[in-house]
Amino acid sequence: MTIIALLTDIRALLSLLNELAWRALAFTLDALSSSSPLQVAFVLVALVVTLLATARSMQSELNRTLDRAPETRINPLILELRHTLPGIALRVVIWIVTLPARLLRALLNIFRSNAATQSAPPPEPPPILVPTLGPSYLWAMLITAAIFLLSLALTPLLRWQLDVPAHFPLWSYLAIGHRPELAPFLPLDTYPWLATLITTSFWLMLWWSLARIVRLTHWDDIGLNLIDRVRAPGTLTSWRTYFAASSLHDLDASFTTWARWLPLAAAPLLVISFSALGAEPYRVNASSFALALVALSAWSLHLTLKGLYRPDTRLEDTKPGAPERSPQTDWLDVLDHLQSTRNLSQPPLARPARPLPGLDLRSLAEDADALISPLLTELLPAPARLTAMQHDVLTHLSHSSFVHLDPPADTRTLGLGQRATPTSSRLRHRNQLVIAPEGAGKSTLGMLAALNNALTHTRSTLFIVRDDARAGHTAEHLRNLLTPSTLRWNLRTRRIDSHLVEDLATGIIPDVLVCDLHELTTAILADIETFRPLLTNLGLIVVDDLHTFCGPVEVHTQLAMRRLDLRLRALRRSDDADERLAPIFLMLATETMDNLPTFARALCGVDAAPRIFTLPPQNQDVATPGTPSSPSAPTPGTAAAHASEDSPDTTSAPDQHLIYDLDAFTSTEGTPLSAFDIIAACEACAVPWHWRTAGDDRTHLGRATLPLREEPLHHVDDPLRARVVFIEGHATSVTRQLNALQRAGALLPPQPLPESEAPGKVAPTNPVALITIIDPIERLALDHLPASERLAPDLDHLDRPTPRVDPHILTTLPRPFLRPPAGELTRRHLASELTQHTTEVAPLLEVFGNDIAPLLRTLARRGELLLDPRTAISQTTRTYEQRLYVRALESSITPEHASTDASLPTPVTQVEVASPHHVCLRERTTLIELGRVDAHSARFLYYPGRIFESVHGRHVVVAYADDSAAQGAFNVGDIIVEPYLGDDRTAPVRRIHVDLIAEPDRGFTPERHFLGEQPLGLAHFPVQCRLHHRATRRLAPESASIRERIYPRPDDEPPPRMRTRALGIFPNLEADACLSLASARLLAAALRVIIPLVYRGADNAITTALSVATDIPESDLPQDHLLTTTDAIFFIDLHSDGNGASRSIERDGVSLLLRLAWSLLANLPSPHALLNAHDDWDAPLSDEEASSALQGALIWLQNHIHNGDRV
Repeated sequence: MTIIALLTDIRALLSLLNELAWRALAFTLDALSSSSPLQVAFVLVALVVTLLATARSMQSELNRTLDRAPETRINPLILELRHTLPGIALRVVIWIVTLPARLLRALLNIFRSNAATQSAPPPEPPPILVPTLGPSYLWAMLITAAIFLLSLALTPLLRWQLDVPAHFPLWSYLAIGHRPELAPFLPLDTYPWLATLITTSFWLMLWWSLARIVRLTHWDDIGLNLIDRVRAPGTLTSWRTYFAASSLHDLDASFTTWARWLPLAAAPLLVISFSALGAEPYRVNASSFALALVALSAWSLHLTLKGLYRPDTRLEDTKPGAPERSPQTDWLDVLDHLQSTRNLSQPPLARPARPLPGLDLRSLAEDADALISPLLTELLPAPARLTAMQHDVLTHLSHSSFVHLDPPADTRTLGLGQRATPTSSRLRHRNQLVIAPEGAGKSTLGMLAALNNALTHTRSTLFIVRDDARAGHTAEHLRNLLTPSTLRWNLRTRRIDSHLVEDLATGIIPDVLVCDLHELTTAILADIETFRPLLTNLGLIVVDDLHTFCGPVEVHTQLAMRRLDLRLRALRRSDDADERLAPIFLMLATETMDNLPTFARALCGVDAAPRIFTLPPQNQDVATPGTPSSPSAPTPGTAAAHASEDSPDTTSAPDQHLIYDLDAFTSTEGTPLSAFDIIAACEACAVPWHWRTAGDDRTHLGRATLPLREEPLHHVDDPLRARVVFIEGHATSVTRQLNALQRAGALLPPQPLPESEAPGKVAPTNPVALITIIDPIERLALDHLPASERLAPDLDHLDRPTPRVDPHILTTLPRPFLRPPAGELTRRHLASELTQHTTEVAPLLEVFGNDIAPLLRTLARRGELLLDPRTAISQTTRTYEQRLYVRALESSITPEHASTDASLPTPVTQVEVASPHHVCLRERTTLIELGRVDAHSARFLYYPGRIFESVHGRHVVVAYADDSAAQGAFNVGDIIVEPYLGDDRTAPVRRIHVDLIAEPDRGFTPERHFLGEQPLGLAHFPVQCRLHHRATRRLAPESASIRERIYPRPDDEPPPRMRTRALGIFPNLEADACLSLASARLLAAALRVIIPLVYRGADNAITTALSVATDIPESDLPQDHLLTTTDAIFFIDLHSDGNGASRSIERDGVSLLLRLAWSLLANLPSPHALLNAHDDWDAPLSDEEASSALQGALIWLQNHIHNGDRV
């Protein structure tokens, strides 16, 4: 037999096998052509499951083999062949044949084992690293997708080459069109489920084969132990770089956190697309479905396949560990780093160093067990002691909560034949206002009081906080307290959700309910019947962080708390409960404002006993550097501070606060350092630092206001854990924050005692630096007045004594806006109350004021108010009395005549804005909502180009969503902003025209006030403001020099208008008054600086405008123009219809504002910085004009305010 004959026979055999294969395929297609969709689905599921099981089997065999013998080198080709269909079949046959022999061998091994072998400890397993095979399937999926896209791209070219129509099934004819036995099945679209089965099987097999090829291309990295190459850069680079397998054996946690949800989301969509494969006339492409199934299978394998990793513990013990933060890195190291890198000259202290106060901890008194549950000690860290503040307040609250029983007597005051006297802590009021510094344990006190109320008195607690973020943090803190203790089985803490409603419906009452003000207003007060079981069992109401209620939310809080008290009284009256069962109020606050008790009383509507707790120093015998008691103790910045190493470092005395001004940090050449330079030094020295934005309305911003280039590594969110604390904000708010942060750095670990020191000596701790960042212009207003030779030029001839400000008054600033509820907001809360409850008229008038009486009469006259007269017995006179109950119909909210004043407005739905009309601050790219603002005052506050800070960082106003721009997520009036990474600040150039609105029985003549020798006019009017925005100045952050002027695009839109209330200062009431326009501009600019110093939250509540009754452009109006009797400087409420801010200024008087303005102008070295940053007029002043204007403003102030120290 020749070779040619042999090749001929082989060719004939192959041809025969080919024919048989095509015939078998035709027979199979004929059998499957009548398959139902369910049968095809079962076949596909079986195929996919088989492939997935095979892949897991391959990974398991790889892990198991290398775990038994880490030195083994598995041939990847043999591994792949073993997991093919013939290989699997052969392995099953071999396993069945060798099963008896393996069973016999196992029995012999059991009998041969001895006790010594069994008792011998197993050897330590060797280190091993087996990579995961999941990325290979993901690689194959990407290649399969590329082939699919290539086929789509080649389709039109092949149609053009073969000259076939667009509806011609090209790839089907190219694949099987040449076989006559398969002609009945063409086109495959006539058999949609058969086409799905064939197409899906093809793409699955292609993907599976490509995965094998990918693994074979990584021959050197698969099938062996990679422990020696765990950190080698060339080992499975694509695994680490592109497929989130940095450790090679498993996926990164940051990837699996979101990646595991993709299969769950894609599987239902895949099922839906399968059902549409046979739809008519539109159906899903079978290849697209197959590719989606391939992607889902590859992604699932990538997530589930895991290798094996066992590190070499001996190697980890011998090699050096990662560099840790040196225990000696402290503030002094930061100063040394700044000296070496920035050539820093030693900064002087802004005030004497102060000792760090400690917490006065005490154990639970034995005779207090009946008042304070001993179980609370389970929630406290070792040694389970309360602070003196917590012990005192808890005792008083529990003592006041005994209603039906007499409280337990104080055994310490009992004597034979004597009566027990009240304890010293028994105060006049049950309600408590606790005022203490930050970190003193106020929030913990609120939580302990709530839990003790449930344990001792079996009554519930309503825990109210400012916003949702604080509510979530408080609820999480409560859960973390209860979870490790046995109290988790006895106490239930909840937030408002659907599960709470289900519990209340079944009679399960939570012991502590945490809610924010929005949930209190829109959930609890809106559905009293649902929360009735909780409210009737309420024994304590905790209002945490009372000082954070700042801005329009104050008025919402006043009305919401009064409505809550009204509902609780109504529930007690309906249940015939004793008034002594009224819940106790516990209000917790930090003293960040003047007259905090009055603010708390106005906010919560209850009278409370203020309890001011101070913290004692930890080391009272330690001398404070820089004080008279320790004259030899040098302060940082002196030569003694860097003496030889043999002398003790007195600057690192235990538990010290070193307070600096940022302006004191300069180089030896006089160049000032910025806060970013100090932050960079803290990061370089690994010193924990904290950024605090001062002001109750800005504390939540945190470090979002910092335009940092890189994410900091050593920033901490808690100032108690920081070594360096930056405090930025208005001068008076910064001073308040300094007093509030008395325990900054208290939770820092103490420095270890050097081995050379005596073992009984206390280890010293390094000082904590507090760096204040204040606008230099604001500091001028609060500094002591300069000597006569330092006054502005040409003022030496003034023989009158300069106006003085009592230093004690400055320490009390800022003041709160004590504003009673009024206007539209009151009617919105009234609408919520009237439409949801039947309420007695007398309590309604107490809560909402007598101004609602005409509205109630009009509603009753229209028939929109249900009247329910009732007869009751008076609790005081024991006589019958008539009471009138009312309830409004739902139709009264949307009456037919919507323009009338008698109709009820929409009930309150949010508590952040006082006005019902509000717009969003929304980022253009991410569509994040940064906040909401009153729609009418939005253009006044957020002018074009303004740079402002929010919790999401610094942003710049770029546009307003008008009718043409309001698309998608934007509504008409929304303010569109973009992130801004620069350090610029902005000031508007604009003119606000103020038109007075007449009131009944009141004219436009201002009242004459004699604060000095000459009178000035003061009047509070309803006004209409028209805004004409000219430009926006971008200023340098330190010098306030103008960097850029941005002019808005000209448009034909009418100027924005706002109807509100304003307080006007009319300077030229008398004929001899001589305040010129330029001097008035300086005075108005100075008042813009002063207002945020005197009143908290004034940045967003008040704007100052100089209104001149002329339409002459600013550039044409002479600067020596004298103001007329109708020209005024207005303090305008930045809320439509007013929000009480300007009324509060009128009540307090303007004497302090004018005195501080005099101090600012007298200390001012040059008026240009003040004009650049705070002057709205578009007419620059020359040096001569500015000097003359400064003199005129000071002379006017001298004539119109008192001399001496009175305010």
